Amino acid sequence: MNRTSLIIGFLALSMAVTCPAPVWAEVTDDNLAEKVAAAKTSGDHLEIAAYYRGIADASDNKVRQHERMLASVTSAPKGSGGAWTGHCKALIAAFKSTKKDAELMAQEHEAMAGKAGD
Repeated sequence: MNRTSLIIGFLALSMAVTCPAPVWAEVTDDNLAEKVAAAKTSGDHLEIAAYYRGIADASDNKVRQHERMLASVTSAPKGSGGAWTGHCKALIAAFKSTKKDAELMAQEHEAMAGKAGD
């Protein structure tokens, strides 16, 4: 490691240790209820909408994952995938529902952001 890399690494580490955390916090599963209750500005609602868009995207990924799994099980020898088939079908339906609900919540918060008037 050269001297420049060491200096940059030290500066980055010292800034991470000494700089305070930002006042705002990203919307998470743990603080969602508080963020929704406190949302007043368009920025607040857009942050919440982004959280729900993330849930929708993750759910869509899970749908595709279980569709691939279902396709691999249904092409397996007869009688080898009964439990897997039910598992995949149930989760595909659940994740599709979660995606739909999350997209609806994102749209609601985007609409609220447009009306916030800040």
